[in-house]
Amino acid sequence: MKKYMSVIALVIAAANANASNANLELIGKNTSVETNLCLTAAQHGYDAVSAEIKANNGKLASTKCNGKDIKVFAKSFTTKAPAKAVNMKVISGNNSMESQLCMKAVKEGVNAVGHRRNSLKCNGLSVDSFVKSVKSS
Repeated sequence: MKKYMSVIALVIAAANANASNANLELIGKNTSVETNLCLTAAQHGYDAVSAEIKANNGKLASTKCNGKDIKVFAKSFTTKAPAKAVNMKVISGNNSMESQLCMKAVKEGVNAVGHRRNSLKCNGLSVDSFVKSVKSS
């Protein structure tokens, strides 16, 4: 039973450690300038507090938030924005059979070009590399 409870506690701790920063509620212990600076840094990033630091002649630059430098603290709360979806349109440079096969490979996969797969070049790349570069863009 004791091992079972330890496993449950470990799973709960791991789940909490992986929680998103978006689900955090930040609460200051007091209303000091430094505490408010730390809260702002966590919620809006270091850039949001750098103006206030400069306005105080850099006196607040050495502020520690939970024992960390304010820049490090702010960075620990930032999340990367999701990659922006890019609409890309691949068009054929001409009406040659090779261009049409390259287009077919992009639309249907490299196996669609059959035996020409090994010798076909698309924009100077092998058809496999060309399709990968288009798909990863």
